[in-house]
Amino acid sequence: MENYIISILAVVASLLIILTVMKFLKFLWNKVIYKVIVFFKPELKNIYDLTKWIFKKLPLKAQKKIKSF
Repeated sequence: MENYIISILAVVASLLIILTVMKFLKFLWNKVIYKVIVFFKPELKNIYDLTKWIFKKLPLKAQKKIKSF
């Protein structure tokens, strides 16, 4: 019974850690990364254009995998 409770607590703790990391990455994206990209390349202000630009920067092999998905 104790092992069961410990394993549940471990799962909950790991989910909280993942959630915290995701919130931190979202904060970084909204406050830092996106603003830096738009500052240096104002034409990428539209998120659609930004994703197209990122896609073009990927290696050809990765582009083919994404297109086939």
